[in-house]
Amino acid sequence: MKKSLLFFLVLVLFSFFPLNSFSETLTLKDALNRTVKIETPVKRAVFLVGYEIIPFLDLWHQTVGISLWARYENDLLGNKVKSFVNVGTASNPNIETIVSLKPDLVITWPYNQRVIQTLESLGIPTYTIAPNSLKDLFSLIHDLALIFGKEKRGEKLIKLMRETLSELNSLVATAYKPGVIFTWGRPTRISGKQGVVPDLIRIAGGKNLGDVFDRPYIDLSLERLVILNPEVIFIWGNARYDAYYLLKDERLSSIKAIKNKRVYKAPEWSTWSPRAVLIALWMGTKLHPEVITQAFFQQKKAQLESFITNP
Repeated sequence: MKKSLLFFLVLVLFSFFPLNSFSETLTLKDALNRTVKIETPVKRAVFLVGYEIIPFLDLWHQTVGISLWARYENDLLGNKVKSFVNVGTASNPNIETIVSLKPDLVITWPYNQRVIQTLESLGIPTYTIAPNSLKDLFSLIHDLALIFGKEKRGEKLIKLMRETLSELNSLVATAYKPGVIFTWGRPTRISGKQGVVPDLIRIAGGKNLGDVFDRPYIDLSLERLVILNPEVIFIWGNARYDAYYLLKDERLSSIKAIKNKRVYKAPEWSTWSPRAVLIALWMGTKLHPEVITQAFFQQKKAQLESFITNP
């Protein structure tokens, strides 16, 4: 009799409070090394950065606001980006619009702490991201999967990314490693030793000449670039200049990469997303085309992108 009564009470409880109605407080460290408490799974998120993770973790119905940058600088979200409210950019967000959306969480970068403090003072939790290595990127994807209740999907995604990078690295393991620099918004700003990009260069079979600078970025003079004398130059996909801009600069004419026309502008893919794997593969096609063929690249690209619809 007691067991029957208990069973009845359990049924009544879950009729009023279904399993998916229970939340859990998750405690994480963010990019500012803050201890952030988040009620999970997050159901109303604003992405000021990191929005490429939305399709990979299937967060379409858990996102309400998105950065203006996503509308103009990202091809992965497609027309679905129009279903999200524009909340400005990470550097200049529209606080009033964000507040009106009543988000459970705002995901942003750590470089504008005044905005973070304002949002927190208004009772809106913020989580800052800025992966400083591939290890950090994997940890970030893992944590975002936890935040949104997508643990299994996150595990599968990380496994696919690791396997792809491992296969790429094994193919170029014994190849000559040409000296590489990766330039950003200005041709004189290059990747240093820290960050995701240096790891991608190494995995793709290159030697990051910026490793001598123990920081994410370093601004150099043109003379210093000439002294570094890279054999290959990669340009950030969102830079407002292209390979021709560097190739025609006579001040750089003695650089090996310029002489041999080995200057390449990357696709507009984020290095803070699963498509960092594709950037490494793309680099591989430029550094070692005899091993990392276009056919191999396209095969792996299709495999990763198919994860979005068939995880």
